Amino acid sequence: MMVVRRLLPVLWCCVLGCVTPEPSPVAPDTDTEPVCPPLPEPGPFRIVVLGDRTGGPNDAIFKAILNEAARLRPDMVVSVGDLIRGYQPDDRIDEARAEWRGVLGDIRRAFGDVPLVVTPGNHDVWSDPSEALFEELVGHPVNTAIDVGPSRLIVLDNSRAESEGELSDEQLDWLVRQLARAQDRAQRIVVMHRPLWAIDPGGKAGSPLHDVLIAGRADLVLTGHWHHAMSDVRDDVNYQLLGPSGGVPHQPDHPETGHFQQYGMLLIDRQKAEFSLIRAGSILDDEAFPYALNQLEWQIRYTAVTSPDFEFDPLRPSKAGRFSVRVHNATQHEMDDVLRFAERDASWRITPRTQKIALNAGESARFEFRYNRPPGATLNPGPRFSLAFPLSRTVMYQLQSELRPTLYRRIRRVRSGPVIDGRLDDAVWRQATAVGSLTMERASRPDPHTSIRACYLSPHLFIGVELADSDMDGLRELLATADGIAPWDHFQLSVNINPKQLHRIRLLIDAAGRLSAEPLGFTEQPSIDWQGRHLFAVTQGESGWTLELALPLDEFFGDELPARLPINFKRTRLREGYRASAQWQPATEDGPPTFGLVYL
Repeated sequence: MMVVRRLLPVLWCCVLGCVTPEPSPVAPDTDTEPVCPPLPEPGPFRIVVLGDRTGGPNDAIFKAILNEAARLRPDMVVSVGDLIRGYQPDDRIDEARAEWRGVLGDIRRAFGDVPLVVTPGNHDVWSDPSEALFEELVGHPVNTAIDVGPSRLIVLDNSRAESEGELSDEQLDWLVRQLARAQDRAQRIVVMHRPLWAIDPGGKAGSPLHDVLIAGRADLVLTGHWHHAMSDVRDDVNYQLLGPSGGVPHQPDHPETGHFQQYGMLLIDRQKAEFSLIRAGSILDDEAFPYALNQLEWQIRYTAVTSPDFEFDPLRPSKAGRFSVRVHNATQHEMDDVLRFAERDASWRITPRTQKIALNAGESARFEFRYNRPPGATLNPGPRFSLAFPLSRTVMYQLQSELRPTLYRRIRRVRSGPVIDGRLDDAVWRQATAVGSLTMERASRPDPHTSIRACYLSPHLFIGVELADSDMDGLRELLATADGIAPWDHFQLSVNINPKQLHRIRLLIDAAGRLSAEPLGFTEQPSIDWQGRHLFAVTQGESGWTLELALPLDEFFGDELPARLPINFKRTRLREGYRASAQWQPATEDGPPTFGLVYL
């Protein structure tokens, strides 16, 4: 982000009113304006803000929201993105065209000639052809700005950016110019689809996007994508996450934490830009679902009920045994409820089925249980349970989830490691430990086309993978022109380096031998020359490919190597028109990465 760092002093000069700011190093401005004209003063101006329609779209709900919002007689309509389902291949882009026309027709029928500004979401723009289609049918560029009375509305396209690090210098450069240009406006309002501000390290001092917003005196940032409401104020920047307008709420059973159908109203005049949430005949202020409540929900869902010894060898899963459950009261109120395991569960019989839970605020306790599994029962999903946590003295959060069985394998130590050439013909691979089959995410059944073996010789964990059932003729043609890791056939390895901090490394390797190393959550990211140290190799066959990998554990742990390593394996490939994925340790729900264990 060197361009952004060079531009920040320039932007600061514009903000503070310097007489002679130094010249900007960016190219001449060729920005274009949307087709809708700027709204004239005076105000106040009323802007309806629509959340995500897609992600399981319900057109009945979407149209009902449009009609209800139209009764407010807004001066403008703004979408935070994901109006269509999208993601069609380039040769089926006309399907997206038809969906765009249907959705835009619904909006026009509800609002008439009211100006419409659309923020590109990941379902709206996922490729260059889809971007061209967006601009053709929506009528303005993916990055655009317009004056709304006394304010400047700036739409930044982050549809293809999973994190701040994936925003290009050109995108941030454009945002710098727009904010600098709007310093004489009463407010500066930025709209983008993905809530990068809520992803670590986004929205904190020292992150490029947040620094640009601070320096440009952005007042309000509107986002969508996560299908629930959330807000926070950081360094005087008001961040708002808008939930779905027709899409499926992320946790539909929990409207108390922002998971409900909604839209927004933005009122603008020379004194303020005020945002409110609206649902089913009621208007909520912008602090109804604060960031702290979202974080409390996260703790309840993923850390409040855990089972650290609920482990199974996937090749020899035990049919009966004992395990403990740790319950932590993360709330600020006394907790008094009953932990209930599902009474009728085909795969699990838990004894006792109920357990009284009485905990003070911040207190934890451990409880013992037994399990029995009938013949042929699968490990996943795990035993289901329910337990209520007090968000306040009157509002309860009913947690309905399942314990996640943790897969483990004891990896054999060998006397000599293999030659890393992508061929699994070394004698050591006949001694290696079979890790177990991957589970298809869509079908919940074993994937017979991916075989993984592993062995260990300090400081390396050696992994050999056979990836069969690939269209190698078509794959070679695609690989020859692909830029980056091929999404249609690649292998992923994730290692949790520091479970408490969620410091992890994720490797993606495709059939062309391209590797992407993604250190996630590290303050100082570890850097390893994978190619130069010959730590992996790939070979291609007639109907598949093989991968050989040496994972240098000392690079992450130093001389004190762990006895057990949280790890997961995943394969993603294109099968019968859709992406099929299979994992070793299946994820039972969205949330933190799911890891199995290998014992060294």
